[in-house]
Amino acid sequence: GEIVGETLAEGGASPVPVTPMEDATIVRAKSAPEAIATLEIPAGLSAPVAKGTRVGTFVLTDAEGFRREVPLLAAETVERSTAAVARSW
Repeated sequence: GEIVGETLAEGGASPVPVTPMEDATIVRAKSAPEAIATLEIPAGLSAPVAKGTRVGTFVLTDAEGFRREVPLLAAETVERSTAAVARSW
């Protein structure tokens, strides 16, 4: 799927790219305004995050308030950071 954004995982080596589980569409009249896409990602995601893990919800909302919700998944695995530990001698 198409990557639609990214989120941070506590302790992650890099940001987590996210993708909807499936294509999300809203049928509308040609004259109607475009639907608004938002990512609802709750706090508290911790690394490691495996590819395919649900991390939130992809939401399309039309001008009349109709919402189409699709699970939002991690598009890639993000490992825990292995930052070097500083030593003092």
